Amino acid sequence: MMRKNQRVSKKASRQPVRWYRISDKELAKMLTGVLERAQIREVPIYAPPNGGSRFDNVDYKKIRVLLLSGLPAEDWRTEQLVAEELRHLVKEVTPIKTGPGLGATISLLQPELIIFLGQPELISQADLEELTNSSAVKAAWLADSTGTTEATGRAAAHFDVVMTQHTSHIPLYHSTGCKRVFYLPFSADTELFYPKPVDDNFRCDLLVIGNSTKHIPYLHTILKTAGSRKTILIDNSLQETDLSDIGHLHLIQEPSASLCANYFNGAGMIIHLEPQPRQIIEASSCGAFQIAAAHPDLYEYMGPGEDIVTYYSQEELEEQLGHYLEHADQRRAFSSRAQWKSRYDYSYLQMVSKLLYVVFHH
Repeated sequence: MMRKNQRVSKKASRQPVRWYRISDKELAKMLTGVLERAQIREVPIYAPPNGGSRFDNVDYKKIRVLLLSGLPAEDWRTEQLVAEELRHLVKEVTPIKTGPGLGATISLLQPELIIFLGQPELISQADLEELTNSSAVKAAWLADSTGTTEATGRAAAHFDVVMTQHTSHIPLYHSTGCKRVFYLPFSADTELFYPKPVDDNFRCDLLVIGNSTKHIPYLHTILKTAGSRKTILIDNSLQETDLSDIGHLHLIQEPSASLCANYFNGAGMIIHLEPQPRQIIEASSCGAFQIAAAHPDLYEYMGPGEDIVTYYSQEELEEQLGHYLEHADQRRAFSSRAQWKSRYDYSYLQMVSKLLYVVFHH
C-alpha cells in the first residue's frame, strides 16, 4: 500500500499547483492518497434519470471531465482554479466556454462528467437539450451569490446535481424540478486574497460590507460604537447623498476583486450586514477578523464562535463590537483560525473534492 501511495504522490508532483503560495502541492499529494485508500472505485456512480449509461464502479482517475464556463469575464480565475484542482483528482479536464455547438463538443469528447460553472439560464435551450440527452453525469455549480430566479432553477433542472452558493436558494431549486441540490460556495483565490501591506487609503478601523439601506439601524449602531474611528462602507445600494443623516462615513461602490483584497487587508475589523460565504472566505484568507449577521450559510463554512463572530440583534452587535474593539488579542485568535481554514479546509482543492463526492456518492 505504501508503494502505491508513493507512486500516486510522484504522479501528483509532476503537475504542481501554480496558484497557491504554500503547501498545496503536499496537500494534493495527501488528498490523492486519501482518495485511493478510501477505495473510491468501489462506490457506485449515480445513474442519470434520463436512462443514460450507468457505471457500476467509479475511479476518479479514469474520469474525463468537460468543464463548461458561463462565468463573466472578470471571474475567469475561478474557472482556472477549478480546472487546476480537478486535474489533481481526475484523468482529464477539458475547459471550454459555453456557446453554440455544445452537442458536437460532447459527442467528440465523450466525457463521463460535465461540470457547468455560472448561470445556466444563459445556455441556449438547444444546448440544454443536448446536455439532457448526454449520458454523462451532469453537475451545475451555480454563481448565484447575489440572488436567483425561477429561470435559473428551470435551467438548472437539466442537470443531475446542483450546487448553490446559498442554503436559502435550495427550496426554490427544488420547486423548479432540481432533485439533488447542495450548498457549496466558491473558494478564495489565494494568489489575490492573502495577507499583505497596503497603502493608508485602504486602511480603516472598521470595514462594513452589505446593503445598508436594509439595515440603517445597524449602521447607526456601528457608527455610534465606533466613535471617531475610521469607518469604510462597501455598498452598491447607496449614493453619497444618502449618507447625509448617517454621519461621517467613507463610501466605496463596486470595488474590483483586487481592491477588495486591499480593503480586507487594511481593515482592523470587518462587519458583514448580509454575509456572503465566498466573501467571508476571501476576507479570512487575508487574515481579517470578522463579525457577521447570523445566517445558516455560516455553520458549514467559517463556523460562528471559532472563525468568526455572529450577532442576532442590534444590541448583540453593539456588545460584540464594543468588546472586540478593546481586545486585539482575541481578534487575532479568530482571524488566525479563519485564515488557516480558508486556505486549507475551504480551498478550491477541498471544494472540488467535495463536489466530486457529492456528485458520485449522494
